[in-house]
Amino acid sequence: TLDLAESLTLKSISASRKVSAFSSLDNLGLGQLFYPGSSDPFYVQVSQNLNKQKQWSEELQLNYTSNIMNLTAGALYFKEKVVTGTPDGLASGAIIFGLPLVGNVLPAGRDVSFITSKSVAGYLQTEVHLSPQLDLVGGLRVTRDDKKGTYYRAVPVYNIPLTASPFTYKDTRTTYLLGANYHFSD
Repeated sequence: TLDLAESLTLKSISASRKVSAFSSLDNLGLGQLFYPGSSDPFYVQVSQNLNKQKQWSEELQLNYTSNIMNLTAGALYFKEKVVTGTPDGLASGAIIFGLPLVGNVLPAGRDVSFITSKSVAGYLQTEVHLSPQLDLVGGLRVTRDDKKGTYYRAVPVYNIPLTASPFTYKDTRTTYLLGANYHFSD
């Protein structure tokens, strides 16, 4: 926060986040039962999942404070990259439900999504002090979202070839806020 004047400040809020998580679990708890008539174990609803996420955001706020009002004007930028699903060569729950697994080896496939998101917003909010107890609040925000990605799926054990399903989402929305704050006591 930087004090520009007695009642005016500039604030920067920066954030960076990185997450990587791999999980492997037997969702129904039946993982080491045996298929009737065979000594090979089979799995029921086993999943292996990898999630990787990187995101970065920056918000700038200009804040004005006086006896008459508080005013905040701001801008926000957000970017995120996500990879989620089953990594290449591993198996997802969708392709190994109730199958006998020869040698206790999970069948390989691909079931993964790559997603990129960007968001840009600008906003203005004011709080007008009508009396020591009553404030009127109003705000306006314009947000532009842009998301795109591709979902890949292949299930060789079920003869499902590799398919790629790209997707995009773009939208600009204007939202508002109207309200009143009443302070019953200090």
